[in-house]
Amino acid sequence: MGKKLGFFQKGAKFLLQCFWPQDPTDAIYEQATAAYKKYLSSNNSQDLQFALDNFESVLTARRAADAEHPQLAMTLVNYATALWARYETTGRPEADLQRVIDLNKEALDIWSKVTPRPNGYPIVLTNLGNAYFEAYCRNPNREIFQKAISAYQVAREDETCDAQIRNTALARIGIILWTRCDLEKTNLQLDEGIDNLETALQIASGSSTNDNMLKALCLATLANAYDVRFQRFNQTQDLTNAIDYSYSLRESHQASPIEREASLYNLSRLLWARYQNGKNPKDLDDAETIAKEAQGMVGNGELKGKIFGVLQAVRAEKQSSY
Repeated sequence: MGKKLGFFQKGAKFLLQCFWPQDPTDAIYEQATAAYKKYLSSNNSQDLQFALDNFESVLTARRAADAEHPQLAMTLVNYATALWARYETTGRPEADLQRVIDLNKEALDIWSKVTPRPNGYPIVLTNLGNAYFEAYCRNPNREIFQKAISAYQVAREDETCDAQIRNTALARIGIILWTRCDLEKTNLQLDEGIDNLETALQIASGSSTNDNMLKALCLATLANAYDVRFQRFNQTQDLTNAIDYSYSLRESHQASPIEREASLYNLSRLLWARYQNGKNPKDLDDAETIAKEAQGMVGNGELKGKIFGVLQAVRAEKQSSY
């Protein structure tokens, strides 16, 4: 199947601190938040580690308070966000992922008792869903899958949430439904996942939202989902849809370089598959053009070998046709 997008890192947001009466932990907390903001600009791992060390100190102190600290939940949320950044940049250690889940769950437990919900509540729900989704990709099982779905559904169904956050949650549900079909080799809810993604794409493309990042995510996932459905049921329209969405993603320029390389390889592979079905010379030429474009972007590695395989097949077909 096509390379799964690291659609799960795009949802994290750093929530700005609130103001409250000074206490002995305030200065350390301010150092932690300042260091994390500095890291976002510098990408210096030392800045990130300094932030994490200070968040840990503040969290320990605020948990030990006689009464629940008024900013405990915000501390948990910001600590989880910074820890997620380390998780993504240090080989994705499972211990960090589990800690991110635990921190976000603890924050949500506190905020679930607050009326009205704090503004950051739906963002944390989405971040928790993303972390569960990541855990599911590492170890597919029904319990983790359902926890991810549940977190997204709560954000999706809360009409007090920002419309963009609700639409992102809808897209995430579509993504995890498709991913389960791919990982577990099942057709369960594949159509539902595609319908969710189509709806999310339509909303994200609307003039009132125009969420380009979410549009790119939906386009890439829809291409993969239709590819999966084509391979399961061999319906020509599914292959056409996969190709059309891949072309749309190519034109959007919103995907990261790594995602773009993978999507171009997949597009060349899909065009080659359509040529084999219909023997349209244009598909053969387009498969070669796209494969060359992908080849010019990638370094050495497995993907380069796959692209070369498509080019070899296309050129061999062309030679045999002369």
